[in-house]
Amino acid sequence: MCRKCIICGKDISHLKSNAKLCGDKKCEYAYAKIRKATKDDDRFCEICGDKINDLPRQRKICLKEECIRQQKIRKYHSALKTKICERCGNEFEGTYKQKLCPQCRENRKPLERKEIEVTLYCKYCKKPIGKEVRLMTILSSTEDYTFVCDECKQAHREETAERMRQHNPMFDKNVSKKVAKTKRQKYVEKCLSENRIPSKPHVRKGETKEETAERMRQHNPMFDKNVSKKVAKTLKQRYKDGTIPKHFGKDNWNWKGNRNFNKAVRINLRKWVKEMFIKNNFTCQICGKNKGELHVHHIEPLRDIISNFMEKENYTIEYINDIEGTDEYQEFINKIVKYHYDNDNIGIVLCPECHAKIDRQYRLRKK
Repeated sequence: MCRKCIICGKDISHLKSNAKLCGDKKCEYAYAKIRKATKDDDRFCEICGDKINDLPRQRKICLKEECIRQQKIRKYHSALKTKICERCGNEFEGTYKQKLCPQCRENRKPLERKEIEVTLYCKYCKKPIGKEVRLMTILSSTEDYTFVCDECKQAHREETAERMRQHNPMFDKNVSKKVAKTKRQKYVEKCLSENRIPSKPHVRKGETKEETAERMRQHNPMFDKNVSKKVAKTLKQRYKDGTIPKHFGKDNWNWKGNRNFNKAVRINLRKWVKEMFIKNNFTCQICGKNKGELHVHHIEPLRDIISNFMEKENYTIEYINDIEGTDEYQEFINKIVKYHYDNDNIGIVLCPECHAKIDRQYRLRKK
């Protein structure tokens, strides 16, 4: 097809497809004059037809509200495309944002949620990690790329650690030593200003247990009688007010089972206790005291004897509580009593002072 210059009429087929001039300066000057003349022509609103010469040249409508509304309607209709409704599957004319047809939008209800299996992927390497059942709608995606696999975690952790190592001044030994020295110096100054003995550094090479205990005793506030009394008073008040709940029985952290059975065993051992007193001539076997109060101390603790028999019979505290008052309950007690008679070296007669020295539990109860 032959294309010609709009001014002189020369053939311009060899030039670009959008070219209008042949390239001669005279043609260009003439074309510029024509364009300048056309700029002064009247311009009219595309909707109502009013003159809009006083408005910018790129504007094609006037400033009336009706014209602006009509322009928006035209733009909306020009943006409509044929789409398929995600609910009913019917075709409808809608914008790129609309996913439902007009009927489904009017009768819209919350989508039903069902348990759907979702595949979990690593967001870095895109490898599948596992599967998870979630309560979700049918339209939700069955793939989740928000997780990170162990390999990527480790790689990221190592990368972060290396970066921190390069930029963290505390990895420099000289800097870390200087910081530790400054902290220690400030701590010592504070202790001296408060008339306190500064503690030694935490690292104790060659320190004995006794030295450690003494150091802890010096710096532990609970060894101060005034502090311990104040703490005990506060705890009692809070227990009384109900601020700290009290736990009894099985709810208590020191619960070791029902003591009714232990009492029943001790009642049945009274005869054995009397025989032990007669056998040892009512005399303490350590200091030789034969006046005043005397005790029979179990060399093998009674709680260990009972627990050993419970293991043999495969009994539990709950079961013993259930059979309380039955013949089986009494037979089990009789076995424990018989064990005391069969073993001569199971008990020893002591005065309260010697008992306190040997038995830690008795010493604590006495306090």
